[in-house]
Amino acid sequence: MKVLLTSILLASALSLPASAIEPESVRLQKEEVNYPSVAAAMNEIRAAKIKLEETDNEFGGHKNIAIHALDEALNQLQISLEFAKKDSKSKP
Repeated sequence: MKVLLTSILLASALSLPASAIEPESVRLQKEEVNYPSVAAAMNEIRAAKIKLEETDNEFGGHKNIAIHALDEALNQLQISLEFAKKDSKSKP
C-alpha cells in the first residue's frame, strides 16, 4: 500500500510542470533578478515580519495587524512581479 501511494505521488509530481513543484522562493528569484529594488524590499519585509513574529510584545494589539499588512505587501509585490513577467512576454 505504501509503495503504491509513493508511486502515485511520484508520478503526479513528475507530470507537473517544473514551475509547479519548484519552491516559490526559487521561482521568485528568477523574476526578481530584473527588479533588484523590489527583491530587496521583499527581503526587508520578510526580515521585519520575522522579527515582529519573534517578539513577545503585542504593541497594544497592533502586532497582528502589522503582520497581516506585511503579508499583504509581500503578496502585492509578488503579484507585481508576476504581472511584469507576463507583460514582458507580450511585448514584441
